[in-house]
Amino acid sequence: TMHMDSLVLNNCYFHDNGRAAVYFAASSDAEGTHVCDYLKVTNTTIANISALSGAAAIDLRSNGSKEGVYNKLYVDHVTMYNVAGYERGIQSYKSTDVTITNCIIAEPADKADYLYPTYCYGGTISNILSYNTKNHRSGPTISGLIENTDPLFNDAANGDYSLKEGSPALGAGTDGSNLGDPRWWPAAPV
Repeated sequence: TMHMDSLVLNNCYFHDNGRAAVYFAASSDAEGTHVCDYLKVTNTTIANISALSGAAAIDLRSNGSKEGVYNKLYVDHVTMYNVAGYERGIQSYKSTDVTITNCIIAEPADKADYLYPTYCYGGTISNILSYNTKNHRSGPTISGLIENTDPLFNDAANGDYSLKEGSPALGAGTDGSNLGDPRWWPAAPV
């Protein structure tokens, strides 16, 4: 089984894919093992993904219950739209070292209440805007959620996830920044 220490994805755009955007299954070799020790996804957009059965759009798994043998997931400033293939947006299965922050996870109206935005065992989830989704199914500390609120994308159906003036995602980040992938933020005034 392949094993990777770390994978960092920054400024990426995954779209129109019939699989998960980022999927690391647990190793089947031994209890308490995993394929990737550390996965970091930042400043990224994931759109129109029909995740394969049993996978989330961002999916990092540990295979065991041995204490202290867990991988780490960090997700920050990600925009997700139309990713309801397996009813989970971001999943960290059995891992407790998780940080998910400053994200927008939205579904089109025809997929409302199908997707869990996050599905985690532990860690911290903060400053997430979710729309047309279920509630977070998680065991971590959760704060600063904006649930069931339209992010006011300009034209999500046609791939434009830029934020309109008045979007609740503007200024709602942990550091006062906007939520979601920065490529969709309004241009800063000159």
